[in-house]
Amino acid sequence: MVALPLLRPARSPAPARDRLDRLDAHSKRAWRANGSRQFQPCAAPLPWPPWPNRLLQWWWSLGFAGCFDAFMDDPPGKTMHGASPTESEAETDAGSLADGAAAAAPPSPPLPPSPPPSRSSSPVATADFDAWLLSNARPSPETAAIAGPTSFVTPTALQHAANAMGEVYAHVVRTGGWITDFDRGERPLTKLQRRFRVGAPPVRRLATRHLGPPGTDGWNALVGATELARAWALPSASPPLDVDEQLPMLDRATRMRTAVCLATAWHFQRASSSRFPRDVAADAAPASVAGEGVFSFELARLGYLFLYRPERERLGGWPIPLVVEMQTALVRLQAELLVGAPVFTLVANNPQVVSEARLEAIARDNSAMLTLADALTARAVVPLFVRSCWLAAGGELYARVFAETPVDVGGGALACVAWAVTSRRTDAQAALVARFFSRREQCLAATILATACAHNGHAHTGCYAEPSFFAYEYVAVPSLRDARDRLLRATGCVRA
Repeated sequence: MVALPLLRPARSPAPARDRLDRLDAHSKRAWRANGSRQFQPCAAPLPWPPWPNRLLQWWWSLGFAGCFDAFMDDPPGKTMHGASPTESEAETDAGSLADGAAAAAPPSPPLPPSPPPSRSSSPVATADFDAWLLSNARPSPETAAIAGPTSFVTPTALQHAANAMGEVYAHVVRTGGWITDFDRGERPLTKLQRRFRVGAPPVRRLATRHLGPPGTDGWNALVGATELARAWALPSASPPLDVDEQLPMLDRATRMRTAVCLATAWHFQRASSSRFPRDVAADAAPASVAGEGVFSFELARLGYLFLYRPERERLGGWPIPLVVEMQTALVRLQAELLVGAPVFTLVANNPQVVSEARLEAIARDNSAMLTLADALTARAVVPLFVRSCWLAAGGELYARVFAETPVDVGGGALACVAWAVTSRRTDAQAALVARFFSRREQCLAATILATACAHNGHAHTGCYAEPSFFAYEYVAVPSLRDARDRLLRATGCVRA
């Protein structure tokens, strides 16, 4: 896989469950309990893991283990915020969604009831569950109980899928289900650390600073999922969906396929770096204590997040009674994806991944005067322009960059626009940037940048809309317009 060597660990870090083996019984119980609570929607994270040295164990046993529980319950009206707005934010978060540009994503799931209903009490019959889950009927915004498009422009199939995957990905990462840390791997401990069993594993601080927020897609999982959805999930619908086909909502079967795309892209990049609570026992019944079960049914839980609120209410709170049936159905879909689509090429050789390699090569060229920190800053803003591509003209620009253009040209264009935006704001610097790219890459970069400016900030969601983001000054609309003018003067290109 092409990637910056300082961004990726030489080997995948040990899964979270392996770290659990090094704790004693008391710390294991605290870790499992806290890890389970962490996955609640919009919950403030607990300190994880509690340091397993004897002094802190004694301090924890005094009663402080539950002092953070007040942060675990969502306040009234709390909604999930991530890479793109949900339906409840469409009217309250100005500037978070272009009118009609993206569909409302599935809202965050309700807190799981205790105890959940039994399998026999499920409103969906077990024999009919597969047919219900993989239904091709397309719901209307009224039946899905969500806000419809806010203008006469109806979102396209690609915009629906990309928006939903961005929401779910940000939610899962933010609540601790997926581990996006850039660990350096195990390092020898000092004698003092071994004595008291303390010392957090070292991390790649440069990569963590630049690619830590979910919106930056630091592990290229979201763009890989979008590519899988474009090449497999949408064409597999019945009838097949084009990326620019306008429709009010996605059918349930297509949403389940997008869930499978997201899970496959994530595990391709990060293997077993997941921390989903194991809340299902060996007999497929809910575990008596959250996190003390045998199975997490991660794929089923992702599919559950892609359901609309009325659909989730029909199945019940998580874990649903038909969790085994849902997991089985999604595993079959995942097998179809692995057999029927070029997964490796779509996930590991798409323009966003190639843009990393181009920025690395430029950073190694002394004449470019591009430091590694500057290259990482440029890489951090690439997903903003990828989002702008699928927001524009129903996703036509995205299909042009990712499907119709050679991958080297598409990756070079993304690297060009990202470097131009995050570099010094002078015509001489713009000319220096243009010198490292071909004429075709320059003109495509100018088109992408002009498209991002035309959105007037509507593509800015997640970290790109937060003034505290380290690269916020580069992606603000005035900065984008200034970079566009400088790049057009340096290249002489006209927006296609």
